[in-house]
Amino acid sequence: MKNIWLIIATTFICTAAKAQNTVVNDRNIHSVQCVANNDWSQLPIIGLNDDMQINISFDELSHDYRKFHYTIRHCDRNWQPTDMLDSEYISGFNDQTIDDYAQSMNTTVPFNHYSIALPNEQIQFKLSGNYKLIVFEDGKSEEEPSFTTNFHVVDRKILVGATISGNTDINNRTTSQQLDISMNLTSMRINYCKTELTTIVTQNRRYETRRSVEPSYISSSALKFEHNRDLIFDGNNEYRRFEVTNHLNGTMGVDRIRWNKAEEHFDVFLFEDEPRQNYSYDEDKNGLFYIRNENREDIDTESDYMLVHFSLKSEPLVNERVFINGAFTGGCFIPEYEMQYNTLTQRYEQAVLLKQGQYNYLYTNQKGKPLADIEGNFYETRNEYQIFVYYHPFGARYDQLIGFCQQKN
Repeated sequence: MKNIWLIIATTFICTAAKAQNTVVNDRNIHSVQCVANNDWSQLPIIGLNDDMQINISFDELSHDYRKFHYTIRHCDRNWQPTDMLDSEYISGFNDQTIDDYAQSMNTTVPFNHYSIALPNEQIQFKLSGNYKLIVFEDGKSEEEPSFTTNFHVVDRKILVGATISGNTDINNRTTSQQLDISMNLTSMRINYCKTELTTIVTQNRRYETRRSVEPSYISSSALKFEHNRDLIFDGNNEYRRFEVTNHLNGTMGVDRIRWNKAEEHFDVFLFEDEPRQNYSYDEDKNGLFYIRNENREDIDTESDYMLVHFSLKSEPLVNERVFINGAFTGGCFIPEYEMQYNTLTQRYEQAVLLKQGQYNYLYTNQKGKPLADIEGNFYETRNEYQIFVYYHPFGARYDQLIGFCQQKN
């Protein structure tokens, strides 16, 4: 266990100028997930006053009980906190303790598993928009968070649709995808669409792909975004993936699993990755991860942590750093996820402590852009796009989220 804790202790705090899905500041916090209705594949977005819930879960790597609190902050469309009082956007009291927790069982790495469901008896949402959950330890304040994660509450007032094609208005049609968007505004009156509506688009939920786009056609009842160059995205390639569901046998993407007696943990060695020069179809999950264990009943508390070894056969890239990127990294580009070049093996290498399950990942640079020399770039790639429509009428104090659409090609 000695080296495992050394790896945890040397993890750097994830900070960046722009919003990220999840930012972890506590070196012992792992496997943060924020989803809708306890479905690992669902984007964390629920309707205002509907029956769905946002579910947040995480592990703290010890068996010593640590008391955590959480608060919720309403944010604008750019994830900056609004200046509203708590009572304006939630019913209930904002500082709550996390009482749903359980110790791990039959694992080589001990941990406590914590869960939160929102809304609940203590907190209900009054307004639509972007929300940030802030988790902090007892005795500290939310200015010293253990981690933060983001979710959305939508009050659907307009209809949003989208189509995706490989026919773009630029020359690189073999690498790009064109997104066209339409909105039906007949159910509400909007006086000044250009100033009161903001449309933000992401690809595969990755915050580094966020774009604010302007419509190409405006009428009193509809908006259209067609042949818009701001809606041309690189296709990239399907995500790489692997699965570790037991301690003994390698499954998808796994070369071998070895018990490290000296350090008292399992090492998982993935098959060596290579640059991809052609499009490779695969049933990926567009970067998501899913905790699972085929030999245990409770996947939350009985799935073990293992040290997963990534390797990428490549010449050293000039002026590029190489990062492992997927939902499990939270959109953070920190030393824990940076591949290091080994001149002896002529490979990029890194080891990451991960919980048993299925994982998707790509190799990107430090800005989150997939490395074309490593991953390729193809219009055929199956991606999903998220479209958020915010409404901020004159004199209002916050951005309402009034429309949402998720479209796959």
